[in-house]
Amino acid sequence: MGDTDETSRWEASWALAVGVIAGTALIAVGPAILAPLTEDATILGFPAGAFLAGMVVPPLVAVAIFWFARSQERIDRRFGAGED
Repeated sequence: MGDTDETSRWEASWALAVGVIAGTALIAVGPAILAPLTEDATILGFPAGAFLAGMVVPPLVAVAIFWFARSQERIDRRFGAGED
């Protein structure tokens, strides 16, 4: 792999990582941001913010991790990383 391809691969990987970290941070902070809007709302007897933070955020973060891995694999294949 040439220097240009390697630089492009790292730039794509960096952009993907920053995007996934920013998106995951928004997902994680989302219930706290929405808490004032859903003060008195309950879901299955739990406050809506607590329910979202405990039951919805972890699976969404797990999905983001697997999506990141699949996207990184595509980037690696596109730029021929790992090939000799």
